Amino acid sequence: MDRFRQISVRTNRCSVPVRLIGRTVRAMLHASELVVYDGQQEVARHERLIAKGKARLVWTTSRSC
Repeated sequence: MDRFRQISVRTNRCSVPVRLIGRTVRAMLHASELVVYDGQQEVARHERLIAKGKARLVWTTSRSC
């Protein structure tokens, strides 16, 4: 995760909670959504972006869902 609290998944970017800046997270890409985990804990869930080069940003300090 970068300093803007975004992760890159394929060609797109999405936000994750600020407390995870600098940590490695795991992203699971499903047909209609992206789910992000810190270890076994789900920390973000976003609708999947279909177009390339897009971003899904949620500006909150809590869980991004």
